[in-house]
Amino acid sequence: MSYTLPKISYCVVTYNEERRIKDCLVSIFSQDYPKNLLEVILVDDRSTDRTVEIARRFPVKIVFSGKRHTDFSVMMGLREAKGDFYHGIGADMQFRGKNWFRKNL
Repeated sequence: MSYTLPKISYCVVTYNEERRIKDCLVSIFSQDYPKNLLEVILVDDRSTDRTVEIARRFPVKIVFSGKRHTDFSVMMGLREAKGDFYHGIGADMQFRGKNWFRKNL
């Protein structure tokens, strides 16, 4: 039996997360998962620090909210998502190990 991996969309919600956004994105893009099946949408609440500047170093789609409401930002990301699966996370989260995506589908 052949199994096709799904496209995964991750929404990272941020506001002034310059200290943590790099580690979060590195943990996502370090996963053993085909990059063409991974979509990362960063929904930023109009940060006043270097959050967006740092995030632009990664292959992420950046959307601006400014509402300062986590649920609203997660829903904005969902509207942008093209994946078969969608998950919203905060910039303070990191995935441990390299196989988290494959183990948790």
